[in-house]
Amino acid sequence: HLPDGSAPSAHVEFYLLPYPSEVRRRKTKSVPKCTDPTYNEIVVYDEVTELQGHVLMLIVKSKTVFVGAINIQLCSVPLNEEKWYPLGNSII
Repeated sequence: HLPDGSAPSAHVEFYLLPYPSEVRRRKTKSVPKCTDPTYNEIVVYDEVTELQGHVLMLIVKSKTVFVGAINIQLCSVPLNEEKWYPLGNSII
């Protein structure tokens, strides 16, 4: 829940680092008033041919309110299996 007690209408912003913001930013659709949203969306970065050295920064927001974030080293991600990551409380 958000600080005011309401359920978030959350979306996820994706940033592929170290690319500039106009190339790297992607965003999901919002899931209205849900405390356990599922995003069944595919995020594509056509410009990327190699995952080595890249970090995917995920930021979860409800409108403009920060909910959580995580940085994922893409060289260590199993591409053919589902994996869950815990969100942190800051953007690093």
